[in-house]
Amino acid sequence: MAINLPILSKQQLVDSLLEMLNCHRGIKLAILDHITGPSGILFPIEDMIPLCHQRGVMVMVDGAHAPGQVELNLEEIGADFYFGNLHKWCYSARGCSILYVNPKHSDKVNPLVTSKVECPRLRNRFLMQGSKDYTALCSSSAAVEFLQDIGGLVSMSIGLSCI
Repeated sequence: MAINLPILSKQQLVDSLLEMLNCHRGIKLAILDHITGPSGILFPIEDMIPLCHQRGVMVMVDGAHAPGQVELNLEEIGADFYFGNLHKWCYSARGCSILYVNPKHSDKVNPLVTSKVECPRLRNRFLMQGSKDYTALCSSSAAVEFLQDIGGLVSMSIGLSCI
């Protein structure tokens, strides 16, 4: 999808996606950025995801920069898959991230590294991977709590505007 600068409206981004979907009717999966890096463009995924779904295209959202930058309700976003980093703006340890899989797809998603233990629940399939260092994972909830304790996104916005 081509992004023409300057971006004058969110509709411009939606129209670019619509043009791509109409020109390439065989698309099965669209991967959309939530916030681009390093340009910091916030995509209107709430408008883009339904366009994809109306055409039978699954959506994976690359939310690497979104956690801690924007409010996230992964179920409301409506993506089939969403992943994002917690170490960038949620202050967690490197290697800590989130993966959301819409429940209708959970039986199709498996980690690359598997264990001898067969786990029917999606979360457990990713946790049971032998001798892994879970330190970063254990710190992720504390990082999110810290972000909330300092006032969440509002306090970060005020702090960043003063820099």
